[in-house]
Amino acid sequence: MRDTRGILGKLLNSIKNITYENYSIYIIKELCNSLGLKEVKLGRWTKKKRINEWIVNQEMENKEMEEYSYIVEPINDLDLLVQLGNGYYLGFVFIKTKDNIPVYNGFVNKNYIYVLISKSNKETIYYKIRDIFDEEKIENYLTEYYKEISSITSKHNIELTKMLNKDHITSYTLKSSSLILPLTNNHAIYFQDELKKERMKGVIEDSYRDLIKWERKNECIKSAKLLSE
Repeated sequence: MRDTRGILGKLLNSIKNITYENYSIYIIKELCNSLGLKEVKLGRWTKKKRINEWIVNQEMENKEMEEYSYIVEPINDLDLLVQLGNGYYLGFVFIKTKDNIPVYNGFVNKNYIYVLISKSNKETIYYKIRDIFDEEKIENYLTEYYKEISSITSKHNIELTKMLNKDHITSYTLKSSSLILPLTNNHAIYFQDELKKERMKGVIEDSYRDLIKWERKNECIKSAKLLSE
């Protein structure tokens, strides 16, 4: 049996060593491969909702993703999905910034681990979205916001099409921005020593708490199987 706790610790420590200069898909793959994880591909019809169910429900016997494996960029909002053991998942979003504060590209998710890679600070930290937003409100708010923006954009695109010259064969479309931009660059928000340590500690505690929950779940399933024999 593989040392899942040991792999988890090495994974979180290795992520801190990623730098602004060397970050790439290949570095992520190399990191995962060094931990003995196998790269797999996600089925083309697997949606964001399904992946979130895997993470939240610690779904076992997943036919789309084997134990101790990883997927790079499984969906637009997620850069790395890892399964350590049968049903224990971790989702990572990597954000590179030349300054010390990130730009969020679209939806945020309370179950993902956000990794901020700073060029100016020469440091990489991680945190949960609850450290920045009210996690119970932000997802619903963004869902409603993007619905409204999409509706408005669609109406304007109809009008834009009417404005094209009849002999022009290229179509054009308006696209709404999904970026969440900072109004001020407050260094202390992310890189103040005590704050970043507290947030990173929170990620570690969450990850191991979920791991213990997963271990107990596995033990219960094994015991139930033995009793049924």
